[in-house]
Amino acid sequence: MQREASRARCFDQALAQVQRLWIAGDYASADDAARRAASLMSPLTPTSDVLRYHLFSVLTQGRLKSSNIGTTNLHCAELRRLASAASASASVVAELAAAVNERCAGQTLVALASLERAYDNAAQLGQHWIAAVAAEEAALAASQAWLHTAVVHYRRLALTSYKRSGVAGRVDMLTSEWGCVDSFLAADAASDSALRRKARAEEIELSIAHEMNQPLAAIALHAAAAHKWLCRAEPNVERALKSLHSISEAGTQAGEIVRSVKRLATHEENQAESVDVDQAIVDVMCMLECNLRQHDIRTKLELNSGSAQIQADRVQLKQVITNLVMNSIEALSGDQRLPGTRHIIVGTSGVKGEQIEITVEDNGPGVEPTHRDLIFSGRFTTKAGNSGLGLPICLAIIHSHHGTIVFEPQDPHGARFRIRFPIDRLQ
Repeated sequence: MQREASRARCFDQALAQVQRLWIAGDYASADDAARRAASLMSPLTPTSDVLRYHLFSVLTQGRLKSSNIGTTNLHCAELRRLASAASASASVVAELAAAVNERCAGQTLVALASLERAYDNAAQLGQHWIAAVAAEEAALAASQAWLHTAVVHYRRLALTSYKRSGVAGRVDMLTSEWGCVDSFLAADAASDSALRRKARAEEIELSIAHEMNQPLAAIALHAAAAHKWLCRAEPNVERALKSLHSISEAGTQAGEIVRSVKRLATHEENQAESVDVDQAIVDVMCMLECNLRQHDIRTKLELNSGSAQIQADRVQLKQVITNLVMNSIEALSGDQRLPGTRHIIVGTSGVKGEQIEITVEDNGPGVEPTHRDLIFSGRFTTKAGNSGLGLPICLAIIHSHHGTIVFEPQDPHGARFRIRFPIDRLQ
């Protein structure tokens, strides 16, 4: 009995050390202390202490650069087992640990939603310390997803909740890392507004830079084509004029894109008009003809909407189609190991008389399963030199038109994006 009591005291000390080190931000030492605590646990260790051990093990692993997903999975499984036979508080702990594990596995947006639920549930139960940890982890996930305004919001929640739970050490550590606590807890409306304006300006800047790539590339390609047609032994003036006309169209499109991105970023009203979806797709494919020919990519149009008209911002609708087709071109041209003919299929159809659907499909390498939850996140990309803004811009435009977009993997490889607009947007 004395030996068991001594073991229990040592476990308590080791677990307390894990908490102190984690609160101080010394995650490597906290991980070492957690290993010592694990060696001191016994079947007689109280469930509440076991819950704390597994939670801090996940939280510590979540902050290490070389976190072990297999280990955190085991901790989460044990927390779920304990929670099933324990209190609501234990369930919140298990929920928080699972969300941290999702963030570590790269499922940032999924983790963010789970962390918000954990925060709400903990706050309702008066578990302010757990709520604080959930908010802090949410701030980290939002930062990884480049959601700048959300980062400030979650940091404020975390600091407020830590103060309520009396964990001054963690408040001091985070204040040192994030900046003066007053900038989050006592910032006035003008300060918040300035932060939002700065973040918005950065987003507009990056979005315009991203969206201008295509028309500028088109201008360069058509200029080279015009030069080629005019420098032949027998100049082909007709083809050169066609290329010059395409340059003019690309220049006009560049100006429209700048205005469109500004409207989108500043939440101005869309310049809605009656748009023939099939014709918009034909226009985009004509504009991208040089890119497609340059990479030897076949295209097929399956336009079965009956030239349906929708109320939409014409420029923004074309931006969505252009971004998706350009993604397919980049995917197909970036992997020389792809067998057979490379193709892109763009289609339209009506759905039960209630929606209009646009699909963009390719037989490229597709999207890795671990990345599928991240592709609509701000600045997520697996391509060197790519900003990762194309799909988030598509998502924002589609949502502003009350539509939806989903990704579907293709068999044996490839990607399909399916966009739907509700019938109440149709004339």
